[in-house]
Amino acid sequence: APHDEHIRSIVNTNMEAVVQNFELIYQKHQQEGNIDASKKPKALANFTYGTMSSIKLISRSTKNRSILQDIADTAIEAILR
Repeated sequence: APHDEHIRSIVNTNMEAVVQNFELIYQKHQQEGNIDASKKPKALANFTYGTMSSIKLISRSTKNRSILQDIADTAIEAILR
């Protein structure tokens, strides 16, 4: 996709929408006291998107589900800590 501007635009638009939705979710959970108020919702949203992308990529190259579980568990701990 780096050579196709149209595809890159579609991917970026999708990424921005997903990140924005995560940001709204994190803001809501901060207001409810579930996530520390010092955390930045936008940073958490970007981190979540990056983690999801990594899990998707790694899942294509391994059948070892414990690796994917470790990544997911660590991400959740980092967000909620």
